[in-house]
Amino acid sequence: MSTAEKDYIVDALKLRSEIPKSELKQIFEDERIVKIFHGSDTDVQLLACDLDIVTVNVFDTARAYQFLQRLPDFLKTFNTTQSSTNTASYNFISLERLISLFLEIDLDKFFQVADWRIRPLPKGMIDYARCDSHYLIAVFAIIQAMLAQSVGNGAPSDPSSATAPAGKDEEVKEEKHHAPVYYNSEDSPFQAFKEISFANQVP
Repeated sequence: MSTAEKDYIVDALKLRSEIPKSELKQIFEDERIVKIFHGSDTDVQLLACDLDIVTVNVFDTARAYQFLQRLPDFLKTFNTTQSSTNTASYNFISLERLISLFLEIDLDKFFQVADWRIRPLPKGMIDYARCDSHYLIAVFAIIQAMLAQSVGNGAPSDPSSATAPAGKDEEVKEEKHHAPVYYNSEDSPFQAFKEISFANQVP
């Protein structure tokens, strides 16, 4: 998982019994903090069933992009031939493709079908895991701006998609090309999440 400043690596296999009692659970269940997913259905179910975490305030970039595909202005911008009247054509887009489309960054998906049970994880697998969440923040900022513009132009709102303030959109866009900084849970379990939790406390 990532914030605009850091990426975080948590070994959910090793720390499975500790996570439900940790600050990580508090973050996912804090409605003040936006949780950004791409294709959230399975992830949210696994968090609830395996780690007893009920995720709230979710923004799903995959669902948001599907909504954007229905807008005429979006179709013109990306020169797509999809029909705005054929809802079956609003296909799910992979995060890899979305990052390439919006950020012009091509991710290496070599480890997508790797065995993630092996320990220790090789550096390539750690980098792969980090990139997915790292660039998701920039994608979120861009989609939020596009959604805000579409609403301003009189486009219909989508009640099934989550919304949240974009925050520091420009800072996130500038930061996306920088090398990620991350905490590894092997070094300091949950210490990083205490920082996030404290930072979001209301005085």
